[in-house]
Amino acid sequence: ILLSGATLPWLLDAHDGQAWPLAWLTMGAVALLCAAPCVRAGAAIVVPIDRDVAARWRRRPFASSLLAHFLHGAGYIAYMTFVTAWMTSRGSPVLDVSIVWAVLGMGIVLSPVIWRMPLRSPSGGMPLAAALLMLASGAAVPLASGALPVMVWSAAMIGAAVMVPVAWATAFVRRVLPPAAGGSALATYTIAFAAGQCVGPVVTGWIADTTGSISMALTASAAVLAAAALVSLLQKEMA
Repeated sequence: ILLSGATLPWLLDAHDGQAWPLAWLTMGAVALLCAAPCVRAGAAIVVPIDRDVAARWRRRPFASSLLAHFLHGAGYIAYMTFVTAWMTSRGSPVLDVSIVWAVLGMGIVLSPVIWRMPLRSPSGGMPLAAALLMLASGAAVPLASGALPVMVWSAAMIGAAVMVPVAWATAFVRRVLPPAAGGSALATYTIAFAAGQCVGPVVTGWIADTTGSISMALTASAAVLAAAALVSLLQKEMA
């Protein structure tokens, strides 16, 4: 995201927005290169497999955080989908768009340092709620002003928190479930998150088309993320 923010707005501006095929191919090539060390690292992880244990973990105690994950997927993807279009529609120059997207990427890079200690804390859904509240605030900030400092602050908050719910789920599952059940539990969280990512752009896109306002799509994004924060507070720590 940091690299694309620093390069793609300029590429698209130089070619009147007609360079998307080249942009997608380039991002795909970079992602493929980044996948190689991830595959190598994953192959070195040895996890005990016991299908009976994995099948027996109870989902009901995780229901609130699973719902929060679904809402997170729906809410954050709406911001990511529409924020650059919103800036462009308000006359923001390509430099501003590039800065905002790059700041968002830098926030993601720094987020492990910011959230390391809270994620280790056995405090149930509190860290998840804090991250989702930061996301909701970041999505709502542009509604007050489209000035560059405001947009940079919005992007910084989104970047610093957007990957935290995924990290929280990993830390939580490892803490409260046996290793053999962890894969199944994390797969369930991933499905909930992915389902939200599918639903979010469709619903918020419909809102934007119906109202004729991208601001309404951002409003919906902030509202969904705020709801996710409230729901996640119901997640209790488990022994």
